[in-house]
Amino acid sequence: DGKAMSAAQAAKAAQAKVSAEEARRKFTRIDAFEGLFDFLALDFACDVAWDGTVFKSARHAVLAAQFPTVAGDVAKATSVKEAEKATKGEHQVDDWDMLRLKAMEQILRDKFRRSDDFRKRLKETGERDLVWESEDEAFWGAFKGRGQNHLGRQLKELRGNILDDTELQTYLFLNCELESEEIRRPPVELEEQKLDAEGRIEQRKVHRLIGSGTFKLGKLPKCAV
Repeated sequence: DGKAMSAAQAAKAAQAKVSAEEARRKFTRIDAFEGLFDFLALDFACDVAWDGTVFKSARHAVLAAQFPTVAGDVAKATSVKEAEKATKGEHQVDDWDMLRLKAMEQILRDKFRRSDDFRKRLKETGERDLVWESEDEAFWGAFKGRGQNHLGRQLKELRGNILDDTELQTYLFLNCELESEEIRRPPVELEEQKLDAEGRIEQRKVHRLIGSGTFKLGKLPKCAV
């Protein structure tokens, strides 16, 4: 009887701890992506790239990924409402349900990689739960405990990468093409110089960087880099 009572007390204590933790999470969670947390919203105006085109918000980019035949019109849209109007009557890409999580992850990664401020503000949310409260978006958000909240989940994963300093590395692997064939990689040279007391070059040595894969981030418009 004593052992049974101890087990029951332990189970009750464990349940109380879980309930307290759940209450704390609900109290501290961020579920309105507005005000101080408006930058978390898909509709927040900022540059976001998808498939080589820069869009005016993450929502624009997601619509372009979902409806690639009108991506050009979506890119020209000056507002989310106008972008959504451009997709009316259009067929979404095949297997969108299978592709949307990866597309959203790449879009969010691009959005936050472009902004030191966004990354800083996301990091400052600490361990707070991120839940996008939305009656209309049961997949990306949730409402009154119902919904999958994939937007919030991906934001928390991104925040985890920022906190453990792996965000840039993860961005490169997910968003950038790795060129592993040496013949197709551009030559990269690093020049080392030793200067005298008056700033004149005493020694110069050129190091050719070879033997490693190269991530393609894009091309500068004014030169061959």
